[in-house]
Amino acid sequence: MRFHRFIRVTMYWRYLIFFLTLFFVLYWVQAYLNKQNMEVAITEINDEIVNTKDEIAFISNFERPYLESEWADYYLWHENWVVYNGEWVIRLRNREKILADNEDDILSLQKKEEDMIVISSPEESWFYFIHDKLKPLKDLWLIE
Repeated sequence: MRFHRFIRVTMYWRYLIFFLTLFFVLYWVQAYLNKQNMEVAITEINDEIVNTKDEIAFISNFERPYLESEWADYYLWHENWVVYNGEWVIRLRNREKILADNEDDILSLQKKEEDMIVISSPEESWFYFIHDKLKPLKDLWLIE
């Protein structure tokens, strides 16, 4: 009878040790994942700090002096593709001419029509822009 009681008690101890081990393993996994999440959060914050410092340095060293200069209006107008009176916008329509290798290719490309369009006002720019967008429809006789 003692032997059966000993086996029963040892089985309880085995179950207890098994569940304690399982509990501590789950606790360790949770602690490890929390540690990893904290490290990722710290690196993200450090990256944000570096990006913010770079942006502040760019604004203070370049953008503010650029916007405060006497040429700022001139450059901002040209960034938006607005031309002043007497200025010309030249748009190369044939990029193959730039990429040509030898003189024969260049001479054959120079013979083509509409190599270059000279635009001298914003109205002409809009006209050519709309004309280029509507040209495929005109070629298909969908519009006149």
